[in-house]
Amino acid sequence: MAEFVILKAFHVKIHPFKAPKIKEMLWHPPLIYWTKCNSDGVAHDSPGNAACGGGLRNYQANFV
Repeated sequence: MAEFVILKAFHVKIHPFKAPKIKEMLWHPPLIYWTKCNSDGVAHDSPGNAACGGGLRNYQANFV
């Protein structure tokens, strides 16, 4: 904390990073003999970079 006081005394502007938001997610298996597809994606600006991913799991939680 003392470092921030020193920086402020010398009028040094700082931009601390925001802490990431962490969200707990629970996965529920599909019905017996079914396969479940979960996916997610993110995009920055329009147009801009984008990414996506996903996974298939069976009712025993094994990746397919």
